[in-house]
Amino acid sequence: MDCVDNCLDGVTREAAAATDAALGQDFEEARFRAGAVATRADALGFAGIAAAAAALFEYLGPPGGSPRAGYTAAILNLALELEAANSPLLWSS
Repeated sequence: MDCVDNCLDGVTREAAAATDAALGQDFEEARFRAGAVATRADALGFAGIAAAAAALFEYLGPPGGSPRAGYTAAILNLALELEAANSPLLWSS
């Protein structure tokens, strides 16, 4: 398994943790995890995942605050970006 697989697995696990935290209404943890996903995905060249995670981070609102309406749609968008990046068709030659 190469870095793309290992690194993408790590990003996927971090995104799952962000989702779990958000759905459990632990928005501080969700913000932290979404920010980590955005940073890590950007560093790895996964622009779509990075943008979706950054959008989720924004929807979650400021520290100590409540998320904006639509944050669950941002979670779905992040999941769709991860699914696309994990697609075997992306890596086939």
